This record gives sequence, structure tokens and C-alpha cells, in this order.
Amino acid sequence: MLNSILNQAQQKAVLTHDGPILVIAGAGTGKTRVLEHRTFELIKKGIDPKSILLLTFTRRAAAEMLARAARHDRRAQDVSGGTFHSFALATLQRYGKAVGLETFTVLDRGDSEELIGKIISDLRLGSKKYFPKKHTVLNILSKTINKDISVEQILEDEYPHLYEWAQAIELVGINAAKYKRQRNLLDFDDLLYYLHSILEENEMIRSKIHEKYHYIMVDEYQDTNKIQAKIVHQLANGSGNILVVGDEMQSIYRFRGAEFTNMIEFPRLFIKTQQIPLETNYRSTKEILNVANNVLDQVEGEGFKKHLTSDRSGQKPEYHQFKSSRKEAEWIAEKILSSSRNGESLDEIAVLFRAAYQSAPLEIELAARGIPFKKFGGIRFVETAHVKDVLAHLKVVVNHFDELAWRRILLLIDGIGEKSVENIMTRSDLSELKGQTLLEQSGYFKLRPLFELLMKINKEELTSSEKLSEIINYYKPILRSKYDDYPQREQDLDALIELSQPYEKDEDLLNDFALDPPDQSAMEITTADNEYVTLSTVHSAKGLEWGTVFVIQAQEGKFPIVRPESKQVDIEEERRLFYVAVTRAKRRLFITSSHGSMRGFYDSWYMSKMSRFVEPMIESKVVESNLLQESNPWKSPFSKNYSFGSSVSDIPEEDVDEF
Repeated sequence: MLNSILNQAQQKAVLTHDGPILVIAGAGTGKTRVLEHRTFELIKKGIDPKSILLLTFTRRAAAEMLARAARHDRRAQDVSGGTFHSFALATLQRYGKAVGLETFTVLDRGDSEELIGKIISDLRLGSKKYFPKKHTVLNILSKTINKDISVEQILEDEYPHLYEWAQAIELVGINAAKYKRQRNLLDFDDLLYYLHSILEENEMIRSKIHEKYHYIMVDEYQDTNKIQAKIVHQLANGSGNILVVGDEMQSIYRFRGAEFTNMIEFPRLFIKTQQIPLETNYRSTKEILNVANNVLDQVEGEGFKKHLTSDRSGQKPEYHQFKSSRKEAEWIAEKILSSSRNGESLDEIAVLFRAAYQSAPLEIELAARGIPFKKFGGIRFVETAHVKDVLAHLKVVVNHFDELAWRRILLLIDGIGEKSVENIMTRSDLSELKGQTLLEQSGYFKLRPLFELLMKINKEELTSSEKLSEIINYYKPILRSKYDDYPQREQDLDALIELSQPYEKDEDLLNDFALDPPDQSAMEITTADNEYVTLSTVHSAKGLEWGTVFVIQAQEGKFPIVRPESKQVDIEEERRLFYVAVTRAKRRLFITSSHGSMRGFYDSWYMSKMSRFVEPMIESKVVESNLLQESNPWKSPFSKNYSFGSSVSDIPEEDVDEF
């Protein structure tokens, strides 16, 4: 039966069960199908589903794979599947006492940033000229854990201009860690840190985990960071039956600490590793894969040699140059209209770009022509201020010591400012929601409605959704006073109640929302009946596919983003992003760039250089090219007729999309 479903390489990955296995899965080569059928084959072989562990980077991915496997055998529903962080959470909830964790609450990214901001303020560092912002400090401290290197190393490699603050940042980290331990709080990085500590230092617990999980599978291994790779190694040291699936060319999250070298080092770490390459692509035509293979051929440094193949033929990809981004946008909009007239659904069309701001001219053009579109890469549902406000009220009921949540809900009250909050927090016993009340302790009678709410929802018989309903009724007047668009935000709060329905425990709801938050806000949702063109950053497009894909702004400084301080590792990350972009296309691929701008005292016409990733495609003729005629009088006589001099991006760092 497998012969009719899987190709030879896929069958080998599915039927090889013992020992370390590295599946090198090129883009579109069916890795999900491999994990689905391998799970089924293990269960069919008689392996207890509860002894199988599947680690992914989203719960949605794990749920999808196991649901597909359950179609073959219902027992697949008993397989343990989830993210590294959810697995860490479950393990710490069971064995946390070993590292002094009895009960705890998980901080989301926003709460973690607020905590760092508070510590910076307490240490009076915020008043220091040029001291880094709280989100930068959080990123640095996070990377020390995920990359397993010191603050000094992070600063030297990525923030050399901030090196003078190394000791101060370390002090912030020490104080933040102390603060969290005293208040039973953990952030994302702590979950991995303590899981690693338990596996590394507690032989008894490590043995119990080894006894429980005999077969381990890890998806998207190229996106693991150093501490995750160590956790995988510790887990696999039990039975030794570990299979990891990944494509080092789709590792595009270095800014989060991901290390594609984990894939390179896997066979060195596990000496008897069987390597199984998947190279038959089921998504794209061979003409599109010629472009992808051209990008692969350009790679510098270590990697796995691969050559993607397909049985499908189609249209040769095209590269077009334009004198301005407006002309580029006009051409793309017209092409989209033409495709739509010829019967292609707008849902099958995507425009991809390196940084979010690059789509602005196209957004204007699409809107002017009445072409519906939706842009991806915005703020997440649970990270919106109004949803965080509501959840903060539930957090203080779950964990009375959550000072960050207390501060948030107190500051919502009219007439309560930072100084008042400090007085309240100093004079009140946060552990006492009964007996002597917060209201009486603080002396602030403006708190009466809040106190009455907390008394009302501090009842075990109420469900999470009932508690949220009470909180939202209390919060709605605040919402209406804070936001002009409160009707749309109220829709979000209604959605929040609906999302909370399945939860029996408030802790589970809060932890799930922190670890794997819903993506969309009601303000962003397009009804299912309406077609729309997808505009997306490449980071947000990973894992998706469309019939027609436009990759825009393919010029030096834009894609790749190049700065004077750029290193080869930065260029290789950009190359991997470009590879991900072109491999999203199934039938048609268009690459475009805009080169003209007026610069200098005399407003001379300046032509920027096309992307270094595109030039080899033109040389090898894997794309049909429509090039501009040169009009730059200062062009070097040594450059080719399609190389228009070089430019270095002056894009502010904060404008570069990383999500």
C-alpha cells in the first residue's frame, strides 16, 4: 500500500524505526506525510502510542499530523504531541518540585517586556543616555539562554554599539530572574532552561522520561536553537530512537536564536545517523524548481547538497525590472487583474516581500483598483492591548503574586497613576483576596468596583468563560473610554469568551494563550466568502503555498537587506529567505525589482543594483528577464548591462520584518 502513497525515499523514512535518523526534506517534498505515516506504522507495529513523542513548533502542526495519522488508526490520538514549550510546561508541572517550582504562571512576551522595563526603572538605568530599550534588553537576555552564550558574546556579535552596557544588562537579567522566582513566574526561556536543567541534573526524572518515551520525532529541526538541540539530545539518550526532519535552507529565524547548524551537527552528535534526503517536490513545476536549485547552488558554507525535482512542467518564471516602485506596483496589480479575469482565484495569488514597509506602494495601487487584499505579519490577537487588559484580571485571581498583572489592571482605573500604583503595591498584601481586603489595605476607594469584581470571579464553581464574561462587563466602560474603535475591539472580546469555552482550568487557558496564541483579531478577519490577494512578508509565508507568487523588491539593500556591517552569515540568512520565497509558488513565479530614484544635489537618476540572488538566474537562463535599459551616467564600465551599480540599504533596523 505504501508503494502507491509514498516514493522510495519517503518509504525508507517511514519504515526505518530504530536508531538516529536525519530526514533532509527539501521544500514541498512531503515531510508532513512522512511523519503522518511513520506514526501510523509505529502504532501498527505494536508500539504503545503513549511512548511516542512528536515535537513541533506550533501545536497546530502537531494536531494536524496526529489527526491525519488518526484517520488510519484512532490510537494515534494518544501520541504525545506539541511544541518544545508545551512539552516543557507539562514536564515542569509534573516534576517542577525538583527545581523548586511548586506552582507558577507563564509570562507572555509582552509581560516579559514589561518586567524588564520595571527592572530597568528600579535600577535607574532608564535615565542613562543611550541605554537600550526594554525590548532590546529582553532580546539580548533571551538569546543568552537560547544560544547558550554570554551577554558579552551576544553584544559583540549583534550589538557592538551597546557593548559598554554589558554589565548593566547582566544585572537586569539577575534581578529579573530573582523577581520571577519570588513570584512564581516563568517566561518562555525559563521553560526551556528548567526542562534542560531537570534532564541534565536529575537522573531519576531523566530515567522516568526515558522510560516513557521510546520513539521521538522532531519536525522543523532547522529552527531549533542551541538549548532545544540539547534537550533533543538528552531525550534521545534513552532509547536512541530519534528522528528529526528539516531543511537547513528553510532556517530563517536566526534573529530568534535558531541555529541551522544543529542540522549539520546532528550526524556528528549521533555517530550512526542514517541520512535520508527527500528531493521529489510535489508542490512546484520543474521550471520553478530550476530557480530554487539555482539558489541552492549559490550557497556558501556547510550544508546538505540537494537537487529538487518534479514531474510537472509549466511556465518559465519571469524577472521584471521597473524604474520605480509605483511602476512595479502598477504592473503587479494589472497582472493580478488579468489572472483573475482568466479564472484564477485571488486566494491563489500571493505577493511576498522582505520587509513589511515594502508593500506600501502596492497596497495603494490595489486599493485604487478595488482589488481585495489582506496583509499578514501584524500584531497577534492575544498581544492586543484590550485582550491583555482582560486576561490580566484573570491572572491576578490565578496567581495573587503576579505584580505585573496587578499593575496593568490598577492603571486602567481613572485617577490611578504610577505613583498611586506604587503606594498600593507597597501597602497591600497581594496574597489576601479574602479577609482584610485590598480596598481596606490601600485606602483607595476608587478600587471598590475592581475589588467587587475580583471577589465575584474568585469562585471555583465558575468556568473560565463565565469569569471572562464578568471581567468584560466590568471592562467595557474602560474600553469605550480608551479606544475610538471600541465596536471592533468588543468583537475581539466576544471571540475571547468563545475561545475560552473548552477550558476547565484558568491556568490551562492562560498558559495555552501564552504559549500558542490565536493569530487573528476580529479587526483583521476577512469573511470566508470573500476572495483576497495575500500580501505577506517571507517570514510569515513560511509553510504556505499559492498558485501564483510575486517576489517583489529583489534588489540590493531590499532583498537582500545589506548594510556596511553585514557579514557572510547575514547574507546566507537572506539567501535562505529568498529560497523560501520562491518555493512558495506552485504554477507561476514572478520576481520584480524597482531601481530608479532621484538622488543628489542635481536630482540625477540613480539605478540600484539587482539582487545578487537574481543575477545567477539570468546568467543560467532559468528565468525570462525583462531588463531596464541603463540610464546611469556614473555606472562602472566593468559592470554588466543589467548591473546598475551598488546601493547599501538605509532602512532603519526596526522597519525590517522579523516575524
